[in-house]
Amino acid sequence: MTNGIKLIKGALFTLLLSALFYLSGCDITDPLDGIKVILDTKERETTVSVIFRDASTNEPIGFSGDQNVTITLTGTDEGQVIDLLSRERNSFESRRGFVSFAIRDGRTPSRENPVELVAQVSAPSGDFIATTQRLFVNTVGSNAFEIRMVNKNTLPQGVNGASVAAITTVSSGGGTVSDVVLSGEQLGMQTPLTIRIPQGTRLFNANGTALNGELSAEVFHFNHKERESLQSFPGGLAGVVSNFDEISGIPGGLMSDLQTEGATVHFTPAGFMSVSFTIGGQLVRTADGLMEFIIGLPEGVFNRSGERVMVGSSVPIWSYDRDLGEWTFEFEAQVMETPADDPDFGPDFPPMYILGQTNHWSFWNAAYASPVCKSGVQVNLTGLQMPAIGRLLRTDTDENVFMGLFPSEVASDGSRFIELTNVPEDIPGRLEILDLFNNVIAEVDIPQLCNSEPVNLDLGSVSETVITFSGTGICPGKDVELRPNIPILIKPDTEDGQWLHVGNTRQGRITLGIPEPGTYLFGTYFENRWYEYNVDLSGFNDGDVHEETIELPDNICRDL
Repeated sequence: MTNGIKLIKGALFTLLLSALFYLSGCDITDPLDGIKVILDTKERETTVSVIFRDASTNEPIGFSGDQNVTITLTGTDEGQVIDLLSRERNSFESRRGFVSFAIRDGRTPSRENPVELVAQVSAPSGDFIATTQRLFVNTVGSNAFEIRMVNKNTLPQGVNGASVAAITTVSSGGGTVSDVVLSGEQLGMQTPLTIRIPQGTRLFNANGTALNGELSAEVFHFNHKERESLQSFPGGLAGVVSNFDEISGIPGGLMSDLQTEGATVHFTPAGFMSVSFTIGGQLVRTADGLMEFIIGLPEGVFNRSGERVMVGSSVPIWSYDRDLGEWTFEFEAQVMETPADDPDFGPDFPPMYILGQTNHWSFWNAAYASPVCKSGVQVNLTGLQMPAIGRLLRTDTDENVFMGLFPSEVASDGSRFIELTNVPEDIPGRLEILDLFNNVIAEVDIPQLCNSEPVNLDLGSVSETVITFSGTGICPGKDVELRPNIPILIKPDTEDGQWLHVGNTRQGRITLGIPEPGTYLFGTYFENRWYEYNVDLSGFNDGDVHEETIELPDNICRDL
């Protein structure tokens, strides 16, 4: 091992400047003559970093088009959320696709007692479909989550639909002046979806006020087989069911065994749609009559048991409350054969379909539900020090269906692991480990996703260069040193590279692995700002240590 001294001013200068925002949380000792005051920024016991990605590009939202994302955290433990300056806060904004926050010191998350949060995410521009997802923080140390969102202007593979303006006129007294029929012709020929609203249907906002004006719609269908589509389901593939007590009475008992497992379920989707009607900018919530929808089902739809869905099967139908982030079981739909001679379906409509009726619109999910565990198997990435992300695939079918993405996390002892959360109890999976270049570097079959025993995956043979960074900020004429504790993200400066969460610096130091020497981007987020620098690591060798002393600007030194 060598101990080379390298200079990377850009990245560390960013970290040091960023750390100045922490001063209100520092532990400071009064100086005596000739003794340094070390402003070690206070280290949080538990931090959370969230990456918001455009589902079609895999890039964090905001790196093009100057988009920003807002996240509001509610739920059981919303009072435990603080920002990195120790202030109670549950709403954050990101302009580069990242948000970092902390959990109150003293609230120790664990598999048995996780910090439970509901993340409500939206883009103020309206270009992305808003989503709500459940976050379970299970570990003291550095935690990371991924949320993929659908850009309505650049749809990911497997998502089809459109915005349709001025469909018909609606009056508060007489309702719709004509029948509404939205199908492939209006929504895109690849959209296996039809929506019908009868003439004379009155439409209401959230307050129950009947609306007047031109009716517009945004309707999108999510294919159950395409990976980009599954990764970006609004609400995620696991969710909380609000009317859980009713499920045991479902005819046929498709989900009766969920009754003893709690209100969180994992979905095996057959079809999914996002429907939003507006009149004069106001969202339509309900109607005084029933509206009809038809969702096409292609071949290769699987049920909870891994069997192919056939004509005559039953599929549970769920609706979503965007405000609460909860699903409601609505009814079971019969799978029917698409008629060959019905012009309403069109020549490209899938061979099967389900039909349903509703008086309200939101997300609608045709899906089988499985018992879920909030904290599943922990996969220890033994011997690996570079960030990675796990992709979970179902293995009991003849197609490896996507079931979730899980970023690597860092334990308090520095070890790297991936913890499966919100995964089904009765479906086996395979976890693929992806590196910063999105390459699969390892995989492991996990027959029982909810097993409490960890899986140790030896990755010591994976090629990586391990480097330690150490940075200190000083002020001329003052015996002051500044050493930050902050979350760090990294990305190779290449087209095929992806941003991943590394972990937190500790007193200005962090040890991490990179797949190979080269140029990398380092970034950190706090106080609604994103700091990023390009760093040339092409001359580094395994074991090199970068030590950098930064002379801080005069105005900052005056404040110190």
